[in-house]
This record gives sequence, structure tokens and C-alpha cells, in this order.
Amino acid sequence: PKRFAFGGNFTYNSENHDYFEPRIEGKFVTFSSNLGGNVWVSSDYRKKFAYDVGIGGRTWSADPQNSVFLDISPRYRFSDKFLVVWRTELSKNFKNFGYIDDDGTDVFLGQRNITGIENALQAGYNFDPYKAINVRFRNFWSTAHYKDNIFFILNDDGTRAPIAYDISENDPNTNFNIWNIDLSFNWRFSPGSEAVLLYRNQIFNEDTLSHINYRDSLDNLFKQPVQHTLSLRIVYFLDVNNIKNAF
Repeated sequence: PKRFAFGGNFTYNSENHDYFEPRIEGKFVTFSSNLGGNVWVSSDYRKKFAYDVGIGGRTWSADPQNSVFLDISPRYRFSDKFLVVWRTELSKNFKNFGYIDDDGTDVFLGQRNITGIENALQAGYNFDPYKAINVRFRNFWSTAHYKDNIFFILNDDGTRAPIAYDISENDPNTNFNIWNIDLSFNWRFSPGSEAVLLYRNQIFNEDTLSHINYRDSLDNLFKQPVQHTLSLRIVYFLDVNNIKNAF
């Protein structure tokens, strides 16, 4: 018989104070009440091909901001030894506002659209119960685009008042992109003992080009230097009773 699972949830948050966002002790940002939720479906994992899909969002009552996301994760089981899982998450926060700067006394906030795309791959091949090779790939891209040039100063009661803000010396627009690949070989050579050989490849880029698209951001990312890491970790389990018996 075919099997699948589904579910969802809805949450309501009353008006709240965020003491982290101002970055200055004793100050807080007031966020209005908000309502959000998500629904998801998961197909039968016993099949060679299966998938998970989720979608959700949130809206605020007195603030113009709202957010949506879509999460898709197909998987394919080639055999009992070899499984590949892909995951893509798309997110968008519209008219979100947050910290951009402070002078030690006054805190400045800005309204921005935040876009995020995350792609991840996880694959594993088990040679036997003791040896396996695993690949993990992740690429995360996010932009904060202050296209409307709407800025605020934080009031003592957590509300905000519009101001004219010059971004020429401190441009808050952000384009962030990171790419990393982990390739590891795991060997359980005795009970409780394991050796892990890991190769890691990582590229990182951050700039103010928040108006560019995902493909252009990737092009800029691949122009950055690549960091390579190779490590070997060995964990060996010693049975204290065996050591005592040896003496």
C-alpha cells in the first residue's frame, strides 16, 4: 500500500520586544503581533524515489513586513548502500526592518527585502557495516536590498521614526554567498573506535551588490580564492577493565 505523511501548524505571537536587534544594552525594538504557519507533505520513504515539500509564511499586523518560504527535498535510493538527498529552500522577507548602524546612543534601522536560496546535497555509500564514504554540499545565498531607501531612528519605547540616512559611508546593502563541500571516509575499525578522513572545500564572498541575481552572485563567488582543508581524526576506545587485567 502507498503511504505518505502530511501536517502543518499555525502560530500567533503577540507584540514583543527584541533586545538583540538594537545591539545596545537596554534598548529594544518593538515588533507587532504576527501570524504564521506552514504545511508539508512527505512521500513513502520505502520507495526508491521519495520527496518532502513544505510551504509557509508569516504576516505582521501593524508592520508592513511579511515572509514566505518553499522547501523541496527529493531523495533517491539507488540501493541499500547508496542514498542521495537533495534539498532546496527559497525564502523571501518583504519590507523587513532591522539594524544597520548606531553611534553608541542612537540606533538606526532600515527597511529591506531579504532573499535567500539554499541548495544542499547529501550522499552516502556504505561499503559494509564498518566503512562508508559521505559527501555533503551546501550553497547558501542571501541578499538584503534597501531599494526604497527607507530608514528609521529607534525611539526609547521601541517604536521607530523615519529619518534621512546617508548610506555613502556605510552601505547596508548586502550580498552574501558561501559554498562548501565535505568529502569524508569513515572507518569503524573496532567497537567504539573510528577513523575519519575529511576533505573540505570552501568559498566565501560578501559585498554590497544586493541588486544582482543568484547566477551573477555565483559568478562573483567563483572568482574568490578557494580554501582547502584536509584532516584526519582518530578516536580509539580503551576498555579500562582490559587494561587492569593486563597488569
